[in-house]
Amino acid sequence: MAFHFVGRTRRQPLLAWAGLATGLGGGSVLGPGRMLQGAHFLTHTLWAGLVCWVVILTLYLALIGLPKHTGAA
Repeated sequence: MAFHFVGRTRRQPLLAWAGLATGLGGGSVLGPGRMLQGAHFLTHTLWAGLVCWVVILTLYLALIGLPKHTGAA
């Protein structure tokens, strides 16, 4: 999911959405796989995804900051 923010930083929306889709797709495959093995519950998988997203978003905002708008006021 971190590649979503790489794409946003480079102003490449296709890379941003592809990174997000790849991260969510991987989690959607690996999470249920671990649940079938008995290693995780659904809530563990969902909370892990949420925690990862919040950590990545926090680091993005702390290091890059909010996008600056260059429109006329």
